[in-house]
Amino acid sequence: MRPRVLLVSIPALVFTLAVAPAHHARAEDHGHAHHVAPMTDADMQKWVDEYFAIHPRVGVNRVGAAAAETVSVVSFRFEADGNAGTQIDTVKILVGESVRWQFGSGSHTVTNGTGFSDPDMGTLFNQPINSVQTSLTFQFDNAGLVPYFCQPHEGFNMKGFVLVKSTSGVTPLPGNNAALGFTRSPRPNPTRAGVDFQFALNQAGQARIEVFDARGARVATVKDGTLPPGSYSGSWDGTGADGVAVGSGVYYLRMTLPGYSQSRRVVVAR
Repeated sequence: MRPRVLLVSIPALVFTLAVAPAHHARAEDHGHAHHVAPMTDADMQKWVDEYFAIHPRVGVNRVGAAAAETVSVVSFRFEADGNAGTQIDTVKILVGESVRWQFGSGSHTVTNGTGFSDPDMGTLFNQPINSVQTSLTFQFDNAGLVPYFCQPHEGFNMKGFVLVKSTSGVTPLPGNNAALGFTRSPRPNPTRAGVDFQFALNQAGQARIEVFDARGARVATVKDGTLPPGSYSGSWDGTGADGVAVGSGVYYLRMTLPGYSQSRRVVVAR
């Protein structure tokens, strides 16, 4: 009697191995590829050294100069607000002021731009931050929102922003100009000092932004002039027209644009 052969079909098993990233990650090469791969501290230092051996450093490092804001550079994030839970922080300065990036751990770059796909990447500043070059102090001479990132850690969303405000109280922002009026209400609110807000124009025209007290008396003018269409950041520093801090109370931030007039309530609590 011939033995019977039993054929059993066993479906293939597919396993997905999730590997936690090592302490550092790198770009695949020194070009624009930027997938994440584990690296040691020594490997990351080597990557940064080799990158700047063939790429020029961009931007003047004002060593020893005073800075209006300081950003700590640690593994996988730029820390500016003291809260590790916020991955991307924004520092706010005035035109002509400087930001200092201070080494904390790892090896990184501080590169202007939103990422490798940004055609303006590294045109303003592109410098290493590590145990050799422990700080970068850069002065911002033009108003606007400046994004920056770490090249080898872009995959970890290691990014940040510098909002450079105009002394006029209004700073242009990137973005479309489809909106009209307040696009972000004043904050913080209540405030002990001043507030920031955002707005947009969909056509060029006269922009008047004023602050009134609860009796309807004007106490300050943030902006009174012509603006092109676009998105803007504005701020009121909590002072009156005489430069003296206003007292505690309720105030109204009134914005008048072509085809738009609205107010937002601001509570000052000294």
